[in-house]
Amino acid sequence: MDKMLSTQLEAISAQCGWQCKTSDERIFLTIPVQDDRRQNVCVTQGYDIAGQVIARFWTVIGPSESIDSSKCLRKNAEFAYGAFAIQGDDLVLVDTHLVSEATPIQLTSAISNLATYADVCEEQWFKSDVH
Repeated sequence: MDKMLSTQLEAISAQCGWQCKTSDERIFLTIPVQDDRRQNVCVTQGYDIAGQVIARFWTVIGPSESIDSSKCLRKNAEFAYGAFAIQGDDLVLVDTHLVSEATPIQLTSAISNLATYADVCEEQWFKSDVH
């Protein structure tokens, strides 16, 4: 994991009151959303086609087999941040940011919006608060 990104996310988490657990390969954030609900966001590192370091944020919404994928694709066009994807057997909301250009304000906004929208979808579509 990029040290600059890891340090930024730890500082943002402390300032926002998010739980933050780090490992060599990923960072796990627990974001309070609405009421007593929470959404878990995982941050991993990747590379874009030019070889630049990106941060990949993703959060599980629920099992993918019970979702109409065309509904998700239509919803993607409405998002300010992120997009639906299938990861393993899970429907996830995912977003990426170029690490060299990411500011604390951009990261905070992107993660908060991703967590909030994913939680809304989880609550409306799956009637749960598991992720």
